[in-house]
Amino acid sequence: MTSRCSRSAWKVERGILQGALPPNRCANVLPIVNEGNLLIGVSSTGERVVLRLDGELDLASVPTLENAMADATFDGMAEIVLDLRGLEFIDSTGLRAILLQDKRSTERGQAFALVRGSEQVQRLLDMTHVEEHLRIVSSPEETLP
Repeated sequence: MTSRCSRSAWKVERGILQGALPPNRCANVLPIVNEGNLLIGVSSTGERVVLRLDGELDLASVPTLENAMADATFDGMAEIVLDLRGLEFIDSTGLRAILLQDKRSTERGQAFALVRGSEQVQRLLDMTHVEEHLRIVSSPEETLP
């Protein structure tokens, strides 16, 4: 399989992809970071950090997300956004990890939001009524309260 994604702008630290992801779908770039088929791109502007998830968020890959979210550099951020647009699959373990991050962010006084994901991801969020408890935004740039 060939990919149009450029790897030169990416750096991997502790299994987490640092830097901006190209605008095209890059989940199939694996195995650059092959932690249960989850690729995480981290970018920040001002007091906002955005984690773009590509691939699958499940039992095998949740530790990768938890490691990224435990990064001490997030403590000083006012806003944390999980961009789910590149997520192809999520199970209950992934959903639990997202809910726990929302709780941690609230405890730290941080705003937390999800960028709307694929049809499969949205179906799970709808069925579990998570949208009633989490802020869902249309893009990572959308202003949080």
